[in-house]
Amino acid sequence: MQIEALAFDVFGAVVDWRGSIVREGEALTERSGVKVDWKQFADAW
Repeated sequence: MQIEALAFDVFGAVVDWRGSIVREGEALTERSGVKVDWKQFADAW
């Protein structure tokens, strides 16, 4: 048997998309007063 390819899903480990959503959402809350649980929002996304 010869291995032809290995594939890994590293997006979540390489890119902190959840933290970015939370930080930007919190900044939006400060600017506009929109109240959202940004951690829950990011998790649901």
